[in-house]
Amino acid sequence: PESYYDLVRAGGLYLGYDPCEGEYNKLGLEFALSWKAWVTNVKYVEAGDSVGYNRRFMAKRKTKVATLSFGYGDGYIQDLINKGGEVIIRGQKVPMIGICMDQAFVDVTKIDDVSIGDEVTIIGKDGDAEITVFDLAKKLNAPYVYVLSNIGKRVLRIYKK
Repeated sequence: PESYYDLVRAGGLYLGYDPCEGEYNKLGLEFALSWKAWVTNVKYVEAGDSVGYNRRFMAKRKTKVATLSFGYGDGYIQDLINKGGEVIIRGQKVPMIGICMDQAFVDVTKIDDVSIGDEVTIIGKDGDAEITVFDLAKKLNAPYVYVLSNIGKRVLRIYKK
């Protein structure tokens, strides 16, 4: 009523992102966005082996590594690799260890039965585990819209009613 206008800019509200600072989800919204990918390869690397560009990840022990079907070319922010980025596979969060334009790499040593074709949750919920846009933004010390606006055009969109 205090406004002189009759329009509202919804911003991230249409995706279920409540921008109220200091109080998580004050409006009680449901997240309407998830970002999924798939495991495309699983292999072991030995202690001392490297994964990714510039030998950035060096295995300290025998490590089971899953290759994933997304990369920074899809809009995953490369800085998350250095800042505790994770994905969810089979309901468990696993650490990102490397990324390139079209693929990413995670340490899945703690998941016994991970296999090619398994669903990967980049943003969203799988079982009790969840990664939100707010979680990623906090790791980056950036606004949540930075994470949302980086999701690239080549990421398949599926709209549900």
